[in-house]
Amino acid sequence: MSTVKSNGLLKIIVPIVVFAFAFILFVTYKNNQNNQVSQNEVSDVVYDLTETEQKELGLTAGDTPHDTLKTLLGAVKETKAEVQRTNEENERLKKENQALKIQSYDVSRQIDDAIQTKQQELMADFERRFREVTDRFSNLSNDNPSSNDIPIGLGMEGESQFNSSHSNTGNAYQDEGSQSAVKWIQPSDVTLTDRNGKPVSSNFTGETVANFPNPFKALDDSTLGQAAVELHGQPNSREKQTKKPFYTLPANSTLMGSVAMTALLGRVPIDGNVTDPYPFKVVIGRENLMANGIQLPDVEGAIVSGTASGDWTLSCVKGNVDSITFVFSDGRIATQENQGSNNGKSLGWLSNPNGLPCIPGERKTNAPEYLSSQFLLSAAGATAQSMAQSQTTTVVDGNSVVGAVTGSQGKYILGQALGGGLKEMENWFRQRYGQMFDAIYVPPGQAVAVHISQSINIDYDSAARKVKYQKNSGTSQID
Repeated sequence: MSTVKSNGLLKIIVPIVVFAFAFILFVTYKNNQNNQVSQNEVSDVVYDLTETEQKELGLTAGDTPHDTLKTLLGAVKETKAEVQRTNEENERLKKENQALKIQSYDVSRQIDDAIQTKQQELMADFERRFREVTDRFSNLSNDNPSSNDIPIGLGMEGESQFNSSHSNTGNAYQDEGSQSAVKWIQPSDVTLTDRNGKPVSSNFTGETVANFPNPFKALDDSTLGQAAVELHGQPNSREKQTKKPFYTLPANSTLMGSVAMTALLGRVPIDGNVTDPYPFKVVIGRENLMANGIQLPDVEGAIVSGTASGDWTLSCVKGNVDSITFVFSDGRIATQENQGSNNGKSLGWLSNPNGLPCIPGERKTNAPEYLSSQFLLSAAGATAQSMAQSQTTTVVDGNSVVGAVTGSQGKYILGQALGGGLKEMENWFRQRYGQMFDAIYVPPGQAVAVHISQSINIDYDSAARKVKYQKNSGTSQID
């Protein structure tokens, strides 16, 4: 009996096929496991959100990943659309802002044009009115070519003109063109003179002046008239004879050892002028006059008065002498006043004992108080006005400028009230204090020297007033 023999190739093929099938099954199972893990991870990522976040994204618990993706895509599209609208709005705002900038740059030019137009209108109106007034004045001048010198109300208000021709028979001024033939008859004793005061005849054609005689001249020359002149204190020859020349202080004399009776207070000039200068007095005793080599035995003393001015840079006071009063031993007074006050000259000037023509002193000024007060008042007024202006708005429309209160009405009224009150206060302060002043102060009792610039003639007048009229046996007149 024969035995069945197996194929050896099958022994190799069958195990290979079985192994390949098992490998395929394993790979397939592995892929399924990976897909399931991936889906679980996606699901975990999608649903690993809070309820608030899911509501904001529009997700629900039953949505599939596909639904979630569609929802997210829709949200992204909506966000993009919103961003697009925002960009368009930004572009529109940028264009409007640029237009406003261009318009603001042109505001100043519009204001200038409006002001210039208004000025031209006002100037044209002024010229028109001026021409009207000029034409009216010209018409009035043409209508009334002449005017008479006779006052209104005497019945002579005609258009006639009196000429200066003189009648040979009546010395009259006659109107040649007048119908009423009004004549001005001069007095018979009138004398005509020319511009130089020389008499002229009636035929003189130039400008003449009428001189009338004084009917009271004879009375003035009489004894009664002379007595009236003496009674009224007018000088006459008798009074002139009572003055006798006694002494002379020549120019460039110096009176040393004098003492200032009052303080020397010199205002500093402003623009070259001294406003309301302060006076001073200096006492010169008998010994001082004797010590200067000037022998005035009958003069007991002298009083010097004048005005002072200051020098801020050198801090000193300059004194100008205006008058000197001498007192004689019998009590009579002789005063020498400045005769050259109109041309700026003085009798003399002061110096210190060392010869310094400007006496050193102490500076006095109210500049800090005045300027600080003015500054504070001006600053406060400007602040109040700016507060009021901040509540207003100015609009330029074409050639017109319109201002209106657009802010707080109360703040505007308060600012205006404060500004007006501070302005009045500033004016009051300026009127009371006038202006700031600078002065140099030298205390009383300062030793000074009086320098004489003009020759001083000391005349003794026996008829002059005396300091004391009490009769004294030991005192007699010098003459």
